[in-house]
Amino acid sequence: MILCGYGGFSSAAGYIGSNYKVDHDISLLIPEVWCRMTPEERDPQQLINNGELEKLKDFELDNSQGKQTVLASRLGYRITSKIMC
Repeated sequence: MILCGYGGFSSAAGYIGSNYKVDHDISLLIPEVWCRMTPEERDPQQLINNGELEKLKDFELDNSQGKQTVLASRLGYRITSKIMC
């Protein structure tokens, strides 16, 4: 996909923060939503420019082992609530 210039998107089941568990049901829904968007609507650069994708930043997490750096920036971008409007 990268070599051909296509934007790659992924979704994952698991925990979102400490309060929400998302099962595979929602991760199966994301491709359905994406395939209904036009190529222009799902263009990564357009989504970034419109504020519909935001860059993830690394952050520090305090846990029982002390401070730990979470390398969230490796994941790239995440969708924002603006994409739903």
